[in-house]
Amino acid sequence: MLLIRSSKKFMLEKAYIWRVLLDEFLGIAYECRFEDAVTDYHLELDNGSALVIEEAFFDQRADDDYVDQDLIPTTVVSYTHALTDQREVPVIYGSARCDVTDVSISCGLDIVASCFFMLTRWEEYVVEQRDEYRRFPVKASLAHRAGFHRQPVVNQYTELLWRMLSHLDPSLIRKKRTFRVVPTHDVVRIRKWQGFGQALNTNLSFTKNPRAVVRNLKAMAEVKLGMKDDPYDTFDYLMRASEKFGLQSRFYFMAGGETEYDNHYCLNQRNVQELLETIDNRGHRIGFSPSYNAATRPLLWQQERDKLRSLAPQRITKGRQHMLRFEVPTTWQIWDDAEMLVDASLGYAEEPGFRCGTCYAFPVFNFMTRQTLAVYESPLIFSETSLIDYMRLSPEAAEQEVREVYNQVQQYRGNFVLQWSNTALFTPVHAPYRPLYEKILRGW
Repeated sequence: MLLIRSSKKFMLEKAYIWRVLLDEFLGIAYECRFEDAVTDYHLELDNGSALVIEEAFFDQRADDDYVDQDLIPTTVVSYTHALTDQREVPVIYGSARCDVTDVSISCGLDIVASCFFMLTRWEEYVVEQRDEYRRFPVKASLAHRAGFHRQPVVNQYTELLWRMLSHLDPSLIRKKRTFRVVPTHDVVRIRKWQGFGQALNTNLSFTKNPRAVVRNLKAMAEVKLGMKDDPYDTFDYLMRASEKFGLQSRFYFMAGGETEYDNHYCLNQRNVQELLETIDNRGHRIGFSPSYNAATRPLLWQQERDKLRSLAPQRITKGRQHMLRFEVPTTWQIWDDAEMLVDASLGYAEEPGFRCGTCYAFPVFNFMTRQTLAVYESPLIFSETSLIDYMRLSPEAAEQEVREVYNQVQQYRGNFVLQWSNTALFTPVHAPYRPLYEKILRGW
C-alpha cells in the first residue's frame, strides 16, 4: 500500500486532496500519516522507491489563513517533461522542477495545493468581482488570466502523479474509466407561445415594431391551430436524439421563484405532469433547477426542491442551479444539507472550459467549515448559451470551440457534461446550431 507522510498542518485539506486524486480518480490504495517535523509530501511505495512532492503552500501558512486573495498567484509558469508527454502543465503552486531516477523522483509542483485551489474554488470566495447576475466571471479567474481555463489542469496533475508513481513501480494498477457524453437540459420554459399577451409583449421592441407583432401573432396562431409545433416543445426530439446514440438525457425542472427569470410554468399543470411522466417512462432522468434567488437561501431552495419531489415520478437527487447562480461554499452546503447527491453547476456562463480544472465528478470540500461534504460536483463543460449568446460564434466556429474541449475530455476518459436547453433548437436563431448538438451526441 502506498504510504504518504506529511506534516500535521492542514491535515483535513491534505487528506481531502489525496482522497480525490488517489481514491476517486486513480483507485490506488493508500495510507496518510501526519507527523511532526516532516517537510514536503513523501510518498513511499511497496518496492522501496520514493516520490517527494514539494510542499509550497499549506506548511507556509498559519492554521487558518489560506483563504486570502493575496495568496492567489500573480503569475503562473508552465513546464514540460517526459512525464507530461512534453505538454505544458501550469504550475499554480510550487516550482517547475522534476528530478527523476529509477528509484526516486523529486517533484517541485505542489500538486496538493494546486488541486485544492481548483477543486474547492476558494478563489471565488475572496475575489469580489461578479457579473450582472452576481456570478463569478471567467475573466476574474486565475485560470483565464494565465491562459489555462480551457485545460483540465487537475486531470493533468492526476496524470502526472500517475506517471511518476508508475515509473517508480510499474506493477501499480489504476482505475479504468470510460468517456461519457452527458446531455443535460435546463427547463426554463415549456412553451414559447402561451397566449396573445405574450405574443404582443415577448420583447418590448415589438410594441414599437408592427411587423414584429404580426410575425409573432402569425407564429402563435400556427402553433395554436396545430399547423406547427411550438419551438420550445422539443422534449421528444431531445429524448429521441439521446436514445438514438444510447444516451440518457437529464431534464432539470424549476419549481418556483421570485424574479422575472423564474415561474414560466407550474409543475402541477396537466401538460407539465404529462411531460414528467413521459420522461420517466422513456428512461431519462428528472432533476432540480433551483430558482434565481435560491442559490444563497436554504429555505427557499428546500421548499422548491420538496415541491418538485412531491410531483415528480422519480426520486430527485441531482440538478443544476438556474442560470449557473452559485456562491462557494454556500450553495454546495445547501445541496449537501438537503442530502442531494450531485450538482452540475460549476461551469462558466461565458465560455466552454474547466472551471474546476477537471472533467471527473468529485466530492466537494467546504473550506469554511473544513469538511468534506457528501455531495459531488459533476462539472459543466459547456452550454449552448456560451457559444451563441455570449461568444456569438457562427455554427462552424462554435463547432471548433466544442471540439477543443471535447477532445480533452475524451483524452482523459472523463464526462463531457453539456447543457443544451429545450428552447435553443428550433427557433430561427438556434436552428443552424442544431446539427452541432447531434454531432456531439454522435461523437462526430
